Amino acid sequence: MSASLTFDVLLAVLAAAALHATWNALLKGGRDPQLASLAVGMGCMAAGIPIVALTPLPPAESWPHVAASGIIHMAYYLVIGRAYRTADLSVAYPLMRGTAPVLTALAGQFLLGDAMTGGQFSGVLLVCAGIVGLAAGAILTRGIDRGTGLVIAVMVVIIALYTLIDGRGARISGAPLTYVAWTNIVSGLLILPVVAAALRRGVPAANRAHLWRGAAGGVIATFGYAIALWAMTRAPIGVIAALRETSVLFAILIGWAFLGERIGYSRLAAGLLIVAGIVMMRIG
Repeated sequence: MSASLTFDVLLAVLAAAALHATWNALLKGGRDPQLASLAVGMGCMAAGIPIVALTPLPPAESWPHVAASGIIHMAYYLVIGRAYRTADLSVAYPLMRGTAPVLTALAGQFLLGDAMTGGQFSGVLLVCAGIVGLAAGAILTRGIDRGTGLVIAVMVVIIALYTLIDGRGARISGAPLTYVAWTNIVSGLLILPVVAAALRRGVPAANRAHLWRGAAGGVIATFGYAIALWAMTRAPIGVIAALRETSVLFAILIGWAFLGERIGYSRLAAGLLIVAGIVMMRIG
């Protein structure tokens, strides 16, 4: 694993971020966020099955990471689904996605010995500041209530944990796509009882098409995350974690290009901070 961020790795992670934004855009507008998040988990598991059928098992040393990641991703699906129902996501989502990479970078440096240069860490901070800045207007007008603050704190810990575990697990396995496929299957099996209970209660006709979109999003998410984990075998985990969160910027561009959403001056300034952070991480 090199401490530098090569151009091919940079482009790969930006592509992964675009895929991440794409599957999140697929979920936009759903009436039952909890079911949608579970559908993503099922889509991830479905994508994992043919991959594990066609590839060798990961080495034994990586299985504790697979198991831990599966459990944490199960928590992610359950918590994010509840968050979509109760929290002000225009505030919570950018804050949790923008804060988690800083925690990941610090933990990676001190717990995993994942050294970063001063320039790279400055780039991480700029990217995270830009992502948080995307929520500036909502934060100023609505503030952060206790429930939203709790969601942010829990999700930051969950995101940082699975990123660190998966980054190290992918390095040990030497096969990021296979590693992701197995973690998808573990997390999918763990949430299966919740999915079954939800289906027994019945799914309104208006939600069914949206659930298929969530499942398709899970397939896209699988390959996007595998790209990010591959990049973590080539560069510091904290750098890749921050780069991956540029998906928030891609989501805004998708909204502008295809959904008629406006980009105000504050979002433009935040986007420029993110671009500056990417440049800093590249030149490191």
